[in-house]
Amino acid sequence: MTDRHSENVFLYTARGAACIMVVFIHCMFPGRFGGAVQALARFAVPLFFAMSGYFLVNNEEGEPDRETIRNVCAGRLKALIRTTALIWSVYTVYTLIIRIAGGQDPLLLFREKFAPAELVRFFVFGSGRVVYDPEYSYDFMWYLFAMIYVYLFVYAAAGIMNRIWKPASLVLFGFLYGGILLQIEYPVQIFGISIRTWYVLRNWLFVGIPFFLTGYGFRRAGKDTGKAGRITAAVMIAAGAACEIAGYLRFGPHEIHLGSLMIVAGCLTAAKSSSGSGLPFLYKTGKYLAAGVYYWHVLVLSVFTRCFAYFYLKAEAGLGERALRFWNGVYPYLLPFIICILTLLLSAAIRKKESILQNFHVRL
Repeated sequence: MTDRHSENVFLYTARGAACIMVVFIHCMFPGRFGGAVQALARFAVPLFFAMSGYFLVNNEEGEPDRETIRNVCAGRLKALIRTTALIWSVYTVYTLIIRIAGGQDPLLLFREKFAPAELVRFFVFGSGRVVYDPEYSYDFMWYLFAMIYVYLFVYAAAGIMNRIWKPASLVLFGFLYGGILLQIEYPVQIFGISIRTWYVLRNWLFVGIPFFLTGYGFRRAGKDTGKAGRITAAVMIAAGAACEIAGYLRFGPHEIHLGSLMIVAGCLTAAKSSSGSGLPFLYKTGKYLAAGVYYWHVLVLSVFTRCFAYFYLKAEAGLGERALRFWNGVYPYLLPFIICILTLLLSAAIRKKESILQNFHVRL
């Protein structure tokens, strides 16, 4: 059993909270409350990138050499490519089944996904029909492909990582937040694509690499700052959360607000001074279930809402007007929690099965 105080429990706790917030991005609460929660939850994926950078190397003494960084990247890339291929295949088969059940030509799906324009969107922006489909609506898989790009970049730059992480982060953050300013004040078009299109700024280059490098830099720089660090981190996280909500109320929904950077920096600051503190449920969720929640919550949402709609239409005629008003008012607030619980249970079941299979192979 792993000693909870021998690792950074705080970051795993933050990761557990972040994966639950991702569910609330794609399964929103209704009204402006839902929009505010969604805006606050936008810190989650930048935190995932930053944590990948933070845990790139384990040793905190001295600078990791090029060979060490490349070995870690190569191992992670192999695992990530296998995982991404599996997840993409499952979602594609799911879409294919729905299309066939609806009487559509199954080959049409692949013509849509691999059309030249969609391939360009995929390779340049990590988005497009290659990674999402109307049957499950959300292009959450962009993060997996963005991580592949990030590890390829880090592998190529392994020899100079310790020199470039700070200037590269600053330059890319400048492009990111300068682009967000354009989205708000002057929505230009680049090669016919509006800068307000959700995937133009939210990609591997402007989000993945700078947040990854920021996590890497936090791990390499500075020491435990104790109580002062914890106070600073709390202020940064609280200020970032307030900034996210204020930004939503003033400017409407955007993919990345300045508050996301503040929250991530606060979490990394806390990680340097609070390695042994965390809520047990969120810690275990972050360490063991967060990846599964991210991978499968969209599938759970799509399957559940389809099944619910089918049975609800059958039962609707038997419900009175008062019951209908009550249920229609309560259900939108319950749905995000239902999807979160179902996805956690599915992720736990998958992890348990993987553990059983691993033990079986060890005994063989």
